[in-house]
Formats: sequence, C-alpha cells, structure tokens
Amino acid sequence: MGWNDEPAAQPQNAQPNKPAMSPEQLVADWESKQLTLAAAKEAEKAARDAVAKAYFANPRVGTNKHDLTGGYVLKMQHGVTRKFVVPTNFPKSHPDKEPTVTDAVEHLAERLRRSSNEGAFIADRLIKYEYSLSESEYKKLPDDLRKIVDEYIESKPKTPIMELVEPKK
Repeated sequence: MGWNDEPAAQPQNAQPNKPAMSPEQLVADWESKQLTLAAAKEAEKAARDAVAKAYFANPRVGTNKHDLTGGYVLKMQHGVTRKFVVPTNFPKSHPDKEPTVTDAVEHLAERLRRSSNEGAFIADRLIKYEYSLSESEYKKLPDDLRKIVDEYIESKPKTPIMELVEPKK
C-alpha cells in the first residue's frame, strides 16, 4: 500500500463548485507540479543557453541586441558574478587555522590603502559590507534584549520548503 492509498482524511480545502481534494491528493498534485516545474526550468535554461550561443557568441557585459525578422529584437542581459575568495598563495595567520574570506578581504583593503594616495578611497568604494542577523544568536536572546532588537529587524515568513521522502526499502 502506498502513501496515497490510505483512507482520505476530512478535506479542509473545499471550494464552491469544485470538488475538494483529500490531503493525499493535494500532496500528489503538488509533487506532480513540482516535477513538471523542475523539468520545465531545466528545458527553458537549455533552450536559453542554445539561443544565447547561437546569437551572441561573444557577448559583452550589459545588454546585447540582435535584430530578428518582423521587427523583433532579441535582447540578452549578460553579466558576470564576482565574489571575494582566499587567494591560493594567501599566508596562514596561524598554523592551525585556514584563512577565511574575511581575512583575505581585510588584507586586500590594507594593501589598497598602502598602494597609493587614492587606495583608501578605492578600498572603501570597492568593498561593500553587508549586515546579517545571526538567527542562532537571536534565538538565544533574553526577552528584554530581544524586544530591543525587534525594533530594528523585520520578520517575514519564508515560503515553505517541501520534500516528499520515499520510504526506505
């Protein structure tokens, strides 16, 4: 007997003029749509990559355009993602500790500051610092401190992440 062969529970999702689905049918419907969406996303990306390769063999960063028949214009936004990394030859500050990206970025900023009169100005404009909240530390806060912190944060529910786990064989 499969997970969806169980007796149906009382449906809580009835809509007028539409037969309600059992919770098991809802899961089966969701799983079907999830698989269809995953396949569609993969197929769309492959088609997009093929079109990009066919029309923009050597794209430049920014908007690339190609005139099509009938007055249509194919536009492609091309970008490059850059992120800081630890250089392969970056020295360890401690024999037991691997250098972090933060260590490398701080070193880079210092090198830029020492390199020229404009180095400090360039470092400040080049490197952007982002603040993020530590969820684990937030959960540990006592109520009085959490009340203070809550004035400075916005909380929104995330979209649920679902997974259908097959039974172990």
